[in-house]
Parts: sequence; structure tokens; C-alpha cells
Amino acid sequence: MYFVRKKLNNYYTLHSTLFNNNLAAMKTVLPFVFSFFLIIISALSCSSHNDLKVAVKDSDDQFRFTAQYNPSKTERVQQLINEEISPTRFEENKDWNLSTVLDDQTKFKITSTPGDLEIRLDKDENSRSSYRRVQRMCEEIKKVIVEK
Repeated sequence: MYFVRKKLNNYYTLHSTLFNNNLAAMKTVLPFVFSFFLIIISALSCSSHNDLKVAVKDSDDQFRFTAQYNPSKTERVQQLINEEISPTRFEENKDWNLSTVLDDQTKFKITSTPGDLEIRLDKDENSRSSYRRVQRMCEEIKKVIVEK
């Protein structure tokens, strides 16, 4: 009987030692694995340029259009703006932070960087036709931004 009990004790001791060693190894490795997956997920979400956000704020005294979009569409967006404000032109493929007055006396502010755009028009400083012109331009911009 003593021999059987000793064998069982040795088995349980060996089994619990192996279990404790595996548990210790898991406690050491698991945080690294978890951190690795978090880093991968973060990198993938940060590198995604397919995020699209378009907002229009149209109050009694101001019209504001903001958009965040795929930066690869910036050149096309800037070309469209130049087409819409012709004969006035802004230098394309550059960051814009401008206030301008067009030939028809439309006054607005525009900020453009790759993937970001903001257009602001003060309604008190502009005619109804100027407001409609900028509003239509922003609708055209939105079409370019959302197309795949």
C-alpha cells in the first residue's frame, strides 16, 4: 500500500508541477500575445483611410461644410473647387487656409489638407445667390468624396 501511495503522490506532484509551470508560462506569454493583437488592431484602424465623415451646419447666420475622407481624393476635390470658383483659382496639391472673395462678391473661408476640408460662409456677408453657389459646390464635393 505504501508503494502505491508513494506512486500516486509522485504522480500528483509531477502533474501539479507541470500544471504550475504551464500556468506560469501562460501568465508570462499571454500579456505579450494580447499586446501584439492590440498593436495590430490599432495599426490597421489607423491606416484605414476609408473613414468618411461629412457634416453640414446650416444656421441662420453661417453655412459650414466639413469633411474627412480618403486623402487620395484631395487632388480631385481641389480641382472641383477650382472649377466651381472659376475664374478664381487656388494652387492645387497644396494645403489651403484661405479667405477669399470671388468675382461675384462671394466671401468664404476654406481650409484643405489631404483628407480634410472645411468651408465656412458667413450668411450676413453674402447674398442668397452666393450662399446657394457655395452650397451647390459643397454638394458636388460630397459626391466626389463618397464615390468609390
